[in-house]
Amino acid sequence: MPDADNTQEDSPRLREKRERMSVAFLLAHERLLRLAWKILRDVPAAEDVCQQAFLKLWTNPPVVEPGKLEGWMIRVVANQAIDEHRRRERSTAFLASDASARGQSPLTGLILAEGLARLDEVTRAVVLLRMAEGWSGNETAFRLGISVVDVSRRLHSGLEQMRTHMRAD
Repeated sequence: MPDADNTQEDSPRLREKRERMSVAFLLAHERLLRLAWKILRDVPAAEDVCQQAFLKLWTNPPVVEPGKLEGWMIRVVANQAIDEHRRRERSTAFLASDASARGQSPLTGLILAEGLARLDEVTRAVVLLRMAEGWSGNETAFRLGISVVDVSRRLHSGLEQMRTHMRAD
């Protein structure tokens, strides 16, 4: 007897939903890409956002009326782009340290690099992945093969070590 996952995967209704969604996404792709670009101002990032949105739609096809599918896709792409924009703002805010924000040191970038270099390898990777790349705690934990709690602990201690280093200089 086939298991429920395979039955659902092969169901004609699911195939129909995915086919309808794929066609609608292809027809709206340029508009969706333009929307993501307007939010991010970065073509590769906008393409990534559209691809993530399509994967989200493909893995979990929405239950919406056929005429409203494009509006739903626009909302998904806009939300994905806004999330990416926020991730980028957080990483930019991290890189603009307290000292540079107050205009106190022209060597802030060098001091940040020195602070990062003083961290152990795993902690440095956590800080860079979370703050500069905007990865979630779960993504970082999976990639580095550590627990989410360890990611949080290392992020906190790494940032504190860097703050201490910057204050000392």
